[in-house]
Amino acid sequence: MPSRKYSAEHKPNWTLWSAATASPPLLTLLASHACAQIVEEVHRWRPSVPLGLNHASAEDDWYEGMFIPKGTVCVGNIWHCNHDRAVFGEAADEFRPERHLDERGDLLSGSMETVQAGHITFVFGQRVCVGKYLAIDTLFITTARMLRAAKLERVRDESGKEAPLDLDTLMQTGLVA
Repeated sequence: MPSRKYSAEHKPNWTLWSAATASPPLLTLLASHACAQIVEEVHRWRPSVPLGLNHASAEDDWYEGMFIPKGTVCVGNIWHCNHDRAVFGEAADEFRPERHLDERGDLLSGSMETVQAGHITFVFGQRVCVGKYLAIDTLFITTARMLRAAKLERVRDESGKEAPLDLDTLMQTGLVA
């Protein structure tokens, strides 16, 4: 997926709030594409269950010349699929919410294979995660409230320059991050 620059026309329209206020009203945030694209990118970039849940083959099967006996445990590497450079480009490991926008700034709809999401975090095989909408809605509301209430800025070093982000230090390992 080609990367797009985050330009002025893609930014949410927060003109309904007064310049004297510190942040836009919550309802304006909830209606904006900003929250939706951040939520989509968070789920793609750092899936909560990077290796998904185990599946078992229901019957004997062949896949690319390999025999898979009935009952074989299959593990889907969601992390790898969501960071596939053939799909997400060279910037697949970077957090870029704008990748979920089309040229006009509207949210892109994913393929049917991903249940119309831009990633496979909630779908592997024939089933969709039963907690998909709870996870999306919870993160959406949390993101909107955080954008509304908090001033987010980079840490600065002793000289006042922005410190580089270390995105891997806080990454937990295990089944659920």
